[in-house]
Amino acid sequence: MNRFSAHMRLVFHKWCEIPQLYRLYRKEPSFLLFDLKLFFAYLLSNPYKLARGAAPFGSTPLSTYAKMARAFGFKKRSDYLELGSGTGRGALWYATHLDMKVRGIDLSPEFTKRARAANHPRAQFSEEDILNTDLRSADIIYFYNTAFDNEFMEAFIMKLTEIKPGALLITISAPLRSKELYLYKRLEVTFPWGKTFAYCHRKG
Repeated sequence: MNRFSAHMRLVFHKWCEIPQLYRLYRKEPSFLLFDLKLFFAYLLSNPYKLARGAAPFGSTPLSTYAKMARAFGFKKRSDYLELGSGTGRGALWYATHLDMKVRGIDLSPEFTKRARAANHPRAQFSEEDILNTDLRSADIIYFYNTAFDNEFMEAFIMKLTEIKPGALLITISAPLRSKELYLYKRLEVTFPWGKTFAYCHRKG
């Protein structure tokens, strides 16, 4: 699938998500301000093109972020880290709805610049390599890992010794095979490209 087709599928999925978004906005109306800032930041931009030269771009629907928070028992005011935060939308939702202190990292300078421009007091975004990121302070880590190759994933698994006891690590489509973590729960989730599973691991 080329970047334009992927972008059109993403736009279509966002339109289909409007009824669910309405319920989320009702729960946390202040988030609408941050979401509108992101909407206008990407109104004339294709995020798949902005990601060119950085890590692959994949978009997690806001309704999927909300579903994972409920199913995996995310606690308010946790420290949340998103590895490959893209537009920052999900991180901003958690910062607003769950009062989390969030940190989003991405290789794309355009993504990080636009996410910072939303100016959320509980969110930080930086241009950073996942394999160089400090994982030690995070209570919850989200990693949309579907587009990364085996060599990268093996290097990432070596970093999991950094995660603190009790922390959660969520991956998409496949669980991680690591002695540092055990699989806590599995959840069916929806993406613009179809249904898959989110895997929640816990550090023992």
